[in-house]
Amino acid sequence: MADITDINIVVALGPTSTDTYYLGVGRQVCHNNLPKGLVEQIESGKLPNNRLRYLSLDKTAQYWCAEDKTGPTVSWNTPDNGPLDKLIRKGSATSGWVTFPDYDTSKRIAHPYYFVASKTTGKWAMLLPDDYMNTIKEIKAHIPSSTFDNSVKWILFGTAGTHVYQLTNGYITSLGEQHKDHSHPLVKALMEYDPDFNPSVGRGEWMIDKGSSISLHDHRYFFLKFTNTRTKRSQFKYCLPPHLEQKIEEMIKVAQSPAERDEVAFDNQLVTLGKFQHAHNMMRRELEIDNVFDGASGRRHIFHYY
Repeated sequence: MADITDINIVVALGPTSTDTYYLGVGRQVCHNNLPKGLVEQIESGKLPNNRLRYLSLDKTAQYWCAEDKTGPTVSWNTPDNGPLDKLIRKGSATSGWVTFPDYDTSKRIAHPYYFVASKTTGKWAMLLPDDYMNTIKEIKAHIPSSTFDNSVKWILFGTAGTHVYQLTNGYITSLGEQHKDHSHPLVKALMEYDPDFNPSVGRGEWMIDKGSSISLHDHRYFFLKFTNTRTKRSQFKYCLPPHLEQKIEEMIKVAQSPAERDEVAFDNQLVTLGKFQHAHNMMRRELEIDNVFDGASGRRHIFHYY
């Protein structure tokens, strides 16, 4: 495949069936069976793919989170005043990554399970089933707890317990039973960029980036974006249902056309302008805060914006 690093590709494979999905390539979007609120955001232009960093879907396909490139903006639909909702509103999830694990949906839970990381603070929080917590304990038995806690960037979840920890210096994979076979396409893709299996790869040279997805419904399917931490160039490995594989390849072909590249370049300029405007607004807000004083005491009133 030709180098398509400059084309923004975001994939979310639906948890309820192979016919629930989001494919975003450049400015093009193809989706099916997504939550109504998410569809409204997409079709109204509030979540254009060219500005999207990631889209995560909960196992029930009721809840979702997405991030806009133009600023620390997370769009979401989760239970009001639940743990994740509070984290996002307080800003812990701002400009970070929210992902949802696989779990037994026959067991009623009050709130969706989640992992959330803040890009700005490096801190993270999670509410996960016991199996995942036990895996983390096992990892910490081999890696100092503080090292693990300080280096986790995000967790990408797949079906039947498979999940990948992206750390500051590489990734750790925990495979469920359906992914124990080294000939499985997902396992082969992960091994290709892992220095423990591929000696030509340097430690921490590749990371699994936002926009990736491992199906929570069918162990066969995934879309992984591997980004080189030095060159920032990306390579894509995927195995999708035939109709989705054909569709995404058609979308990539369109995105590679000169006319479409020109349109995307123009959109990217607007994104850059949006980032500048956001930074400018934040600076003005800070100045406004600094200039608010209590007339009697001279002390500043501190305002918090969530």
